[in-house]
Amino acid sequence: MDAVPELPEVESIRLTLERSIAGQAIHVARVLRTDIIGAPGMLRAGRGRPAPRHADTSLRAALLDGARVSSIARRGKQLAIVADDARALVIHLGMSGRLVVGPRDAANLPSHTHAVWHVGSSCTLRFTDPRRFGALVPCAGAHELDAHWSGLGPDAMEIDDESLAHALASRRTSVKAALLDQSLIAGLGNIYVDEILHRADIHPLMRSRRAAAHSRTIAERMREVLDAAIAAGGSTLRDYVDATGNPGAYVTLHRVYGRAGQPCDRCRSTIRSAVVAGRTTAFCPVCQTRTRPVVHPL
Repeated sequence: MDAVPELPEVESIRLTLERSIAGQAIHVARVLRTDIIGAPGMLRAGRGRPAPRHADTSLRAALLDGARVSSIARRGKQLAIVADDARALVIHLGMSGRLVVGPRDAANLPSHTHAVWHVGSSCTLRFTDPRRFGALVPCAGAHELDAHWSGLGPDAMEIDDESLAHALASRRTSVKAALLDQSLIAGLGNIYVDEILHRADIHPLMRSRRAAAHSRTIAERMREVLDAAIAAGGSTLRDYVDATGNPGAYVTLHRVYGRAGQPCDRCRSTIRSAVVAGRTTAFCPVCQTRTRPVVHPL
């Protein structure tokens, strides 16, 4: 299975966090692993590993000790807890990272818990990450947060038709590879690119430059898919839950992703699978016929 979360999952976490901790005072309770803490800019576009920094008092300040939560921001697949004094903490969830709000019970921390905050008078926020591909990146102010996110393209929920056309026209890759490129469009991963392209009737191997002519259709289908996925709480394949521990239900609405060998919901042809941009890709050979590349099924 492919790694999640993607934009809908991260947005679902953002919404549950905003309802749970916005406006609340936050204090660092415990930091169990300092090697998950990195410097701004080191994980731009979701690549690379953080380098340890901060110690003792400065570590606690960097992780928002004593702050009041102003808002929960998101860019693509990344979250940021923003404090009322402009400090921010970017959270990269990686493959298995979770942010979970729950009752205060320091005696029963889940395994693989890396940091714990006390929030308000009675609850905790925990960051857990069994696979340790995630990271916490402190930013001293809005300028550092903007700089950290400067390597990401426009958010997939906000990109307009013209910007999408320009982004696609700038690449010589397949349209699938272009849509997966976080420096072009932030937030899409393997699940939602497959779902968007199926709804747009576009083959994943269509050249990105050619797909630019269909940018309006792709943008419309992108917004439809992402809106529906957010409304369903995202897709839970393995690890993902929102900040209150609830899984996502959009997995039951997937039309092609994970359905190779099954009939297409629209034309009843058999959904095929191939490797595109290094990722296992599902598509309908009948519905997605705006180009006819040579495809080698798995």
